[in-house]
Amino acid sequence: MKAGGVALVLVVVLLAGCTEALDFLKPKPKTPEAKAEALARQQTVEGEALATLANAFDKTRNCSEEEYLRVAELAKSFVKDVKLETDPAKAQAIVAASKACDPRVDDRTTRQAESVYRIEYEVRLSPSCPYPELLQQVQGQKVVVEANLQTGKARVLEGDFDEAARQQIEAMLPGLPLMGNCVAALTLGSGLLPGA
Repeated sequence: MKAGGVALVLVVVLLAGCTEALDFLKPKPKTPEAKAEALARQQTVEGEALATLANAFDKTRNCSEEEYLRVAELAKSFVKDVKLETDPAKAQAIVAASKACDPRVDDRTTRQAESVYRIEYEVRLSPSCPYPELLQQVQGQKVVVEANLQTGKARVLEGDFDEAARQQIEAMLPGLPLMGNCVAALTLGSGLLPGA
């Protein structure tokens, strides 16, 4: 890799860890519902994680075997705790399975009272997902966050993460944009999920 390529990789890695510094570039939410969703993302790890995953999962159908292998090799050099599958023969099956599972995060925001909103997140998988134990584990699991626009506070009402999961997710979130279209495939390829 040439020096310019190395510099570009370093800039991307640094920016991935500094996304909060660039928040001023993001458009401000206009509707009360959008403001409540933004508050849930800003003040709860659960809201931030599920909103980020919703965006990442939308890209799953564009994940290719080549992209998966490229990102998995790159991630292996940075993440020592997680084993990522990089065998090309298995990569094809992992990418196909992630597309068959078609993960998505559904969210629904409802007004509860003056300036108080309930944001409900639910991870869904296609019934054709080849991992029945994953379907059983995920289906019906909800996270509910209450956001109060008057006080500027948000809290998890249901489905909050335990401390170990919270720490793992907080460490993982800055790297999600670097995973491109293959967040779901990389999750399957990490072996962290049952049956994977």
